[in-house]
Amino acid sequence: MSSILAEFGMEAQNGFMPGRGTTDGIFLLYQALMKRREHQQDSWVLLIDLIKAFPGVNRELMFAVLGKFGVPPHLVSLIRRLHTGVVAKLAVGSEDQEMPCTSGTKQGDPLAAILFLFVMQACLETLNLEGVEFQTPATGTAGTKGRMPNGARWQTKRGWDSFQLWCSLYADDAGIIFPTRAALEEGTQRMYAHFVRFGLSMHVGRKEKDKDTGEDVFGASKTEAMFFPGAGKAYSAEDTSFIWVDGDKGIARFTKTFKYLGSLLVPSLSSAADVDKRLVAAGGAFGALRKCVFGNKDISYKVQGKVYRALVLSILLYGSECWTLKATDRLRLVRFHRRCVRTMCRVTLRTTFKGRIRTTSLLKRSGCQSMDYYIRVRCLRWVGHLVRMPRERLPRQLFFSKVRHVRRKGGTHLTYGTRVKREVDRALKEAEVSVERKITGRHGVGWLAYAGCGAKTTQEKDECRANWREFIQSGKMVEPKAKKRKRARVAPAPTPMPETPNGCPGPNSPRFVDWIENQPSWTQRKVHALQYTEFVQSWINGRVE
Repeated sequence: MSSILAEFGMEAQNGFMPGRGTTDGIFLLYQALMKRREHQQDSWVLLIDLIKAFPGVNRELMFAVLGKFGVPPHLVSLIRRLHTGVVAKLAVGSEDQEMPCTSGTKQGDPLAAILFLFVMQACLETLNLEGVEFQTPATGTAGTKGRMPNGARWQTKRGWDSFQLWCSLYADDAGIIFPTRAALEEGTQRMYAHFVRFGLSMHVGRKEKDKDTGEDVFGASKTEAMFFPGAGKAYSAEDTSFIWVDGDKGIARFTKTFKYLGSLLVPSLSSAADVDKRLVAAGGAFGALRKCVFGNKDISYKVQGKVYRALVLSILLYGSECWTLKATDRLRLVRFHRRCVRTMCRVTLRTTFKGRIRTTSLLKRSGCQSMDYYIRVRCLRWVGHLVRMPRERLPRQLFFSKVRHVRRKGGTHLTYGTRVKREVDRALKEAEVSVERKITGRHGVGWLAYAGCGAKTTQEKDECRANWREFIQSGKMVEPKAKKRKRARVAPAPTPMPETPNGCPGPNSPRFVDWIENQPSWTQRKVHALQYTEFVQSWINGRVE
């Protein structure tokens, strides 16, 4: 059954699929919204949450869907027998009560996730919703001139293929993209009625009594909508009031923050909000283990560093592969990392200043690398995996894609392609000379080809993967050489003013010129010239008297 899903499954589905994960789902939705924002296109997104998705599946419909997908009849019969006579046991006080379970997949069964994917795909494919349009380079042209991940001309028609994207899925977590609010309202009504036919139900706000006033109000809804304005457009320019669901019996509200697969979505698509959340979560994990692990003198620095990398850094940099990271957000991550390293080494910031302790020496003591290294490795490792994907994969198409609409003139927002280019430039500065020449030299292949963008066979992809991994992991932390202190320069003593004869020496006299020019600095020359002027004035005053 997994082979059937691999061949006929939805490309937008990333849950319980081999070789895919939450990063694929986050990147798919985030990149689609970023591309539309870059080309001044508004996006309306419906983020669906289903009520008891797995237990609510209609079993008879599920068996019919398996037959439509080509599952052998004897295998369908076996699955039917596995779901016959299922009993749910509940503990009521001191006794166990049994009740028949006639709907949904079996809880705890490894096959339940695969069966749900078949039902979810059948539900969405029969919905027939239109998506938003993108353009991706034609076969074999990705990564060439004018078809890089960023900066492609939006007017170009030749050499570009069009495709549509309307959703990003991870099992039952779905993000549906609409171009207008009217399309969002119509699509929400259609989806709610369509899900009911498959035994699934969207979680929407229903009417309920208010506890304080007793009036009928709509409750909270886990299915929410978001509005992402195009570049240069204000969020308040559009109507973001709630939308009706199930006729006029339920609603779905708009929100400005939504956690999708662990990553935080905001209307500006900035990474700052997600960085804030990651810093709080990682700080909580570090603080929980501070006394027992990171502040324990009986645990070596190397072991503390391994626990820190496995636990705290994994929480801190979750989803960082998809961020468009600004310099300010990057600096906040660097400061958090350095503070944690000082805590593990039991050194305060004042001690580092007073004892002239370098951060690199503390990193070496704990066996850690710099935060820039960890950020770069995570980003470029994902990009290498991205460019080696088959051309039919949606994340790869979106990475090189553009929208056929004019971009905003003047200053533009930081795009994901620009961030990747900066990470590659940082890695090139720290790479070996031979590797740098292979990528950017006179006969270099470029970083995309070096990562395996044009690789076709499995052997070529394996070789490119090994070379790319070696390249992105180069430039590890190196202890910088200590700078030599400069000696304080002692100014020579000024020469005394020459003695004068009975008459006052003129300004052009040889003795006065030699005395001025022999002074060690221009400042002292001006001072001594002022002294001479005062001497002349006193001499004149004496003659007059």
